[in-house]
Amino acid sequence: MENKTKITTIEDLKLKNDIIENIQRTTEDTLVSLDNFMILNTGMLTTEECIKKINFHDFTIESFEYFIETINKYRASFNEIGPFKKNDKGIWYSCKTNKLQTIENLMREIEKLKNENEALKGALISK
Repeated sequence: MENKTKITTIEDLKLKNDIIENIQRTTEDTLVSLDNFMILNTGMLTTEECIKKINFHDFTIESFEYFIETINKYRASFNEIGPFKKNDKGIWYSCKTNKLQTIENLMREIEKLKNENEALKGALISK
């Protein structure tokens, strides 16, 4: 019989404890806020960008990804929250949003980037 025991280092245990401690501070309001945040920002943000923009909980990269993984894995426990997927480029998507919502979000992002680009061009020209 194959031994599947994984040797865990003290650093691994500390990281896991930190993640659990962070997630234990979440509430039902946190879940609802996270679901709304992911729907509104679907297809636009990486994990790091999500953490910077989220103002309702102070996730770490590890706790955010673990929390999302937990929501996805235990669908019956989290009912109407999620699920969420990350693409090859590390961009998060809410599986609840339809294609039209994703297109609208991307159009808003494109408009925002165009405005930033114009502002930067103006700043360069005025120098």
